Amino acid sequence: MKYDKEDGSPLSQILENKVYKVKHGDVLWKIADKFKVNLEELIKINNLKNPNLILPGQELKIPVHK
Repeated sequence: MKYDKEDGSPLSQILENKVYKVKHGDVLWKIADKFKVNLEELIKINNLKNPNLILPGQELKIPVHK
């Protein structure tokens, strides 16, 4: 089982996903920090090939843990 590096919770305990619409000036690590989620998990759940390229208006899934 894989565990979240931030809080040690199992990644399988994701209850749902919120949706966040990227705004001008957003960067992925700040979005992860804002929602208290692991950056690597955010990249994976959104299937981002280039995490440095997010665009205003793009919708990102934000995992909500138990």
